Amino acid sequence: MVGCAEAAPSREVAVIASNRSEDRPDDRARSSEPRLRSRTAAVVLLALATVTVGALAFGVLTRSGSVSGRNEATGQLPLSDEFESPEASGAMPATTTRPATTTTEVDPTPSIPPGGSLVATSLQTEGEVPVWSTPDADSEPAWLLPAETEFWGERHFLVLEDAGDWLRVSLPVRPNGTEGWIPKDDVSMSVSTYLVRIHLDQPLLEVWQDDRLVFETTPAIGNERAPTPLGRWYIRDILQWDPASVYGPWVLALSAFSEHIEQINGSDAVVAIHGTNRPDLLGQRVSLGCIRLSNDDVTRLAQTVPAGTPVEIVA
Repeated sequence: MVGCAEAAPSREVAVIASNRSEDRPDDRARSSEPRLRSRTAAVVLLALATVTVGALAFGVLTRSGSVSGRNEATGQLPLSDEFESPEASGAMPATTTRPATTTTEVDPTPSIPPGGSLVATSLQTEGEVPVWSTPDADSEPAWLLPAETEFWGERHFLVLEDAGDWLRVSLPVRPNGTEGWIPKDDVSMSVSTYLVRIHLDQPLLEVWQDDRLVFETTPAIGNERAPTPLGRWYIRDILQWDPASVYGPWVLALSAFSEHIEQINGSDAVVAIHGTNRPDLLGQRVSLGCIRLSNDDVTRLAQTVPAGTPVEIVA
């Protein structure tokens, strides 16, 4: 995950942090080579830190546990948000908790109800998951994604097409909207009956189930310089965090990346839905791309929708 930074006035900075509760061996750090490996040494989620005085304090915590420039115990998460002090992002939780979901396991291929989506979950728990650019097992895979995500969760894919022995899936890699192919035998499949839709013009976040509106709420969204990216994404991980922090009690990482900030320290800038300790700013364009909800609403969302649920962001 991502760490915290302080900057001189109006300076935008972001750093990398981890949500792990214990040290990971160095051999679990992932390569970030283009084409064959996703950039997963660390996930970068952007924040804007503004202070009246002080120099840049830039800390990095990678998955292998190397730390530079900050206290490892703090583990701040600079998602696409604005905060006044590094302490506001909260301490790293003792454990990472994922909520129970309502995803229904099915075998081998489910029929998808109206408003539902097919989710594929890799059967691999270690190593790398090969993904092809075409449904041809005799060719070399175009991507090798770590079986364990950057958030130490299972590897989920939103299925776009069921083509018999192969599945066309949405990928959490750059550029946004990248698609790939995975063998059906390599995954288990389930159905999410939920859809999250975010309207940027109002702004408004809606949660639908079986074409029925479950609830809606007012989020904060990206500002004019770094707007929340439009498109159809999916929730790739659900992470519990410090409820007193600027990120609130839950972070739902999306498959989308910032379209205005390419990389920070060699790692990708990930968009997420999360809580906030500034509910007075809801309804405004104040983040660098992330979507903020009230802590009650993000808790309800995290405890309702499963990983793999599609998220549509529209104008």
